[in-house]
Amino acid sequence: MSSLLNSLAVGTKQGADAAQILQALVATPGFAMAHNMTAEMRPAAPAAAAASPGGPGASPAGARPRAGAPQVPKEALVPEHEIFKNNKDAIAFFFYHQASLDGNPAEGPFWFTIRADDSIVAGTEEHFAVFDNVTPELIAKAKKRGVIMLVEFENQQPVRCTPCYLSSSFGA
Repeated sequence: MSSLLNSLAVGTKQGADAAQILQALVATPGFAMAHNMTAEMRPAAPAAAAASPGGPGASPAGARPRAGAPQVPKEALVPEHEIFKNNKDAIAFFFYHQASLDGNPAEGPFWFTIRADDSIVAGTEEHFAVFDNVTPELIAKAKKRGVIMLVEFENQQPVRCTPCYLSSSFGA
């Protein structure tokens, strides 16, 4: 198992390897859901924010968007996800297969950045996913830890596990 976990340090693991990594993650002490965010649970956006320029991924009303921050394509927004962490503040985003990540090579490296609107953008410059409304507590833990894990599922089975490392310039 250690060789599989060491090989995950940079690249994506798929299929049976992804399932084995998920089992190891779930077996870590203190592994628990830290935050549950699904499309059905999100509060409705205020009309002013929904109509704000910039479309999907734009900063909410009152937030100051970063200068030059790219617009987020609608297909990159992950509509439903759950965030888990263990007692060492390792953070994993669980979500259904995200087509916007399919173009990434398996070997990596992969990055994440935290936007001014409390969303996390993860993947590569060309192919990425966006997780919105992440709590300030989890953002602080992600910054401190410097790495997050993306775990994608299809038919209740993990199909892809991707480590992403903090970058101040990625997606800026």
